[in-house]
Amino acid sequence: MNLYDEYKCGLDITLYCEKAYDILTSALEFTKKYYDYEEDYIKRAIDYILKTGKIDIITRNEGARESVKLALNGKDEKIDRELFAMVMCYQTVPIDQFLEIYNKVGRPLNRTDSRAIRSITTTFSEAHEYLDCRTTTGLIRQNNEDFAATIVSKTNEHIKLLVVCDGMGGIERGEVASQFVTQRLMDWFNNFDFSNGIPGNIHKILQAVINRINNQLKEYSYHSGTTLTAALTSEDYTYVINVGDSRTYKLKDGELEQVTKDDSIVWNYYMDGKFSKDELRFIRQNNIITDCLGDGGSGKVQIHRLEEDSYDGLLLVTDGITDIVSDEKIKRLYNDNDYDQFLDLLLHEAISGQSEFFEDRKEDIDFCSTRPGKDNATAAMYLKLKK
Repeated sequence: MNLYDEYKCGLDITLYCEKAYDILTSALEFTKKYYDYEEDYIKRAIDYILKTGKIDIITRNEGARESVKLALNGKDEKIDRELFAMVMCYQTVPIDQFLEIYNKVGRPLNRTDSRAIRSITTTFSEAHEYLDCRTTTGLIRQNNEDFAATIVSKTNEHIKLLVVCDGMGGIERGEVASQFVTQRLMDWFNNFDFSNGIPGNIHKILQAVINRINNQLKEYSYHSGTTLTAALTSEDYTYVINVGDSRTYKLKDGELEQVTKDDSIVWNYYMDGKFSKDELRFIRQNNIITDCLGDGGSGKVQIHRLEEDSYDGLLLVTDGITDIVSDEKIKRLYNDNDYDQFLDLLLHEAISGQSEFFEDRKEDIDFCSTRPGKDNATAAMYLKLKK
């Protein structure tokens, strides 16, 4: 019986996490020789794992992998990621909060899951670019209805596609819609010849592709809908498409600017000058969108063209982030941390950050406090690194 089986059979959750933490520490001992036996290596490596959720330090080292398998009595060929997800949660929140979350959810907690498809077709350190995405189920919901992808063209390494979709929680099978739209966009992108760059009629092409995907979704999955925010980047221009309340931001000289407009009731309040953008997070109706793809959606998308030199990076997010984390806090997280840690820190803030309240108003029929982790949270980022 391995450690995880012991846990399922009734091993105390805190003892389980402590034993798993010991396995983690033991495994890292095997990787020390690659880092000149620095005295604080183990501590720094554990901090890296806890902050990022990545265990590649272990998985890429044969001795470390064998150490974990041995500790688990050799029953598993793969390192148990659920085990380490529990360790991460246990080590990063107070024990009473951990137990409260665990008892409420009733299952191992994963800060991130497999619904994000990341690019593996180029070496971004050599290209002086960074491209990645993250998604998490959050602390309340059982299913992740978000889906994300970041990929590079097979015919032109300078052209990338970022996609973030948020399946509509109020409509049946939201996770089906988000995955369907993401996959169909990826299929189109992978089969399109970009060897001569992005064509001049890309606006018409993108709208036609979205219309086709929207019609296919309606036929494929009745009562299924999703938001979409996506970016098609090149050396000359970038095209951002959007429908629903997921957002694309651009980063320039440390500043954050929203490119898209939300298709939502509360965005109309903002445009009419009734509320500030930050206040939108506290309005009870902020989950009501006015357009989408799929059931009830028009299939029409906003298309924005950005000049190549108008941004340093792009950030695509679902409302599981923007309902909790203000634009100002997103900008602060970006400016105060290493770029390769930013997405993990952003998702961590969305699900485990400090709850906020609207100071100038009481909670009433219109306003209420935000609740971290109440929704799935997903982000994708493209960043031009300085050479």
